Amino acid sequence: MTDENGQKLSNVQVQDPQTKRWTQTNSDGFFTIELTNENTNLSFSQKGKETQEIVVDSSENNVSIVLYNQTLRLEQVDIFPKKKERIFRDYAW
Repeated sequence: MTDENGQKLSNVQVQDPQTKRWTQTNSDGFFTIELTNENTNLSFSQKGKETQEIVVDSSENNVSIVLYNQTLRLEQVDIFPKKKERIFRDYAW
């Protein structure tokens, strides 16, 4: 498990959505998970990265996954001026 720059990713959540089984990648980007079906859909997610889902054949021993940085797009930004409060005091002169 690496990012787009080839850096190993640890603590990536790997989940089988059907069985709800999950695990995390270790410090070297490796993981193990028991697959119950021949072709299993696995979901890979980490904060700040785009979630990926792939179909894995249970006979495969090695799978290479690359997670890309999540790109956020703002539709609108609202800016409000800070409200100034005026304090009026009643002075008797």
